[in-house]
Amino acid sequence: VGGNLVLVDLSNPGQPVIVGKSPPGAMPQFVAVDGNRAFVGEVGGMKIVNLTDPAAPTIEGRVLTSGDLVAIATAWPYAYTVELQSGLYVLDVTNRSRPVNVGQLFIRGSSVLAHDLAVDGQRLYLASASSGLHVIEVTNPTRPKRLGGLALRCRAVAARGSHVYLAESGGEFKVVSVADPANPTIVASAPTGDDPRVVALHGQYALVGDANAGLRIFDVKEPSAPSLVATVESSTLALAMKGNQAIIGSARIPTLSVVDLTDPTAPVSSWQSPANYAVKAMATGGGLAFVVNGSGLKKYLDVYDFTTGDAPQHWQRMNWFGGKVDDLDFETRFLYSASGEGVGVHRLTPRLSVRPTGAGKLALTMPSLAGHRYFLEE
Repeated sequence: VGGNLVLVDLSNPGQPVIVGKSPPGAMPQFVAVDGNRAFVGEVGGMKIVNLTDPAAPTIEGRVLTSGDLVAIATAWPYAYTVELQSGLYVLDVTNRSRPVNVGQLFIRGSSVLAHDLAVDGQRLYLASASSGLHVIEVTNPTRPKRLGGLALRCRAVAARGSHVYLAESGGEFKVVSVADPANPTIVASAPTGDDPRVVALHGQYALVGDANAGLRIFDVKEPSAPSLVATVESSTLALAMKGNQAIIGSARIPTLSVVDLTDPTAPVSSWQSPANYAVKAMATGGGLAFVVNGSGLKKYLDVYDFTTGDAPQHWQRMNWFGGKVDDLDFETRFLYSASGEGVGVHRLTPRLSVRPTGAGKLALTMPSLAGHRYFLEE
């Protein structure tokens, strides 16, 4: 806010308290927290802020870029991010408090605009609405190499094996063979509506979300002959899978909903909750769903707990200061974000919820994160 990172105590969510501010700098666009460090995206890159003393945060270091970051994907120990003006950056996040830019690849085209990344093995797939599909080899992360591509107006990408699945701006779902990465070939197309935004894979099915036409589910067991098996009438801006559950961020009426895909040919709506604003980005991991929603300068990061066995429980909300949020990804208990002019790393810190149960007793609950050990002290 005003060039500062603002620290807010959310111990009592109903009465948030500002406890500290970082030294002023460029206008912050996003923030992500990893332990006692915050990663702040700002004009020109990302700064690392030490939060050991929340009342007096200090700037510890910076990772510089030259423009807006619009997409992010992770595959330990690397985070791949796309910059609007200059293309792909490879960050080594072995030390999450000090991510290091180790590789870069310029992408030809007027701009790398909208915007998706998928990692599959040693290949990275970039979908751009302006410059098309790019097949990139990252066997050597310090020297990413573009192998080939297609001139398509694609906005979202998912990849598995020798095939890539695209949501194209013109309103089509496309399946591309990358068996020969130097010469990707379109092997199938299917209509999706007029504004497809997201694509995800679930077993032998591909899910394509359209902002106007809803969610369409294709059987891609035979990639060259996809067949439409079901449609969910929910305008879709964001989509993430959690087991057999599809989490949908809707656009027309801002809502967050869950659709059970135990039988993908017969999807069942199992939960829905109104959202303050249209969902901007989403990721899942560790039993949680992370949802960024908002409008203008007013944005939130909402965290939902999916480990309760019943309906998802809203765990916590954080204000998300600064510019638009373009992409989220989750890996090994850490949430990565691309937004405005930087990349952020957020560490998941389970927080107890306390509820009186009567007779002088309290119930203590918190989300369960896979791989975590917990110690409850008196």
